[in-house]
Amino acid sequence: MDWRLKSTEVRENLINYLRSIEPKGQYVTISKASKTPPQRRYFHAICNMLDDETGNKRDYHKTLYKFQVLPLDTMYLPNGQAVLYPLSSEKATIKEYGQMIDLALADCYQLGVTPPDAKHHGLDTEGKQ
Repeated sequence: MDWRLKSTEVRENLINYLRSIEPKGQYVTISKASKTPPQRRYFHAICNMLDDETGNKRDYHKTLYKFQVLPLDTMYLPNGQAVLYPLSSEKATIKEYGQMIDLALADCYQLGVTPPDAKHHGLDTEGKQ
């Protein structure tokens, strides 16, 4: 079961309560909220549109924004050359996805491209769920 707690006070009260009870074979994990499905849909729609509008290969813009926002890891090729690559966006936080959306929207405006309607993808006008 997943719970998204937006209030710091409620989150702290829940943590204090959980610390006070005896565990009975159950585990609690507290982590940053991951991206929302509407964020994912909107980000991919913008990136696909930018790829089409600029004539770039599919996923060019998505990869570009991932390199700018997500943590990077190193892969070593058989010849020993180190190559940096962004970690998967599957576990990206709401904030990270928001940053990638902001970068994509900035490119839309810079290129004179009208971005897709955020509401059509389940987001409000500010790009949030």
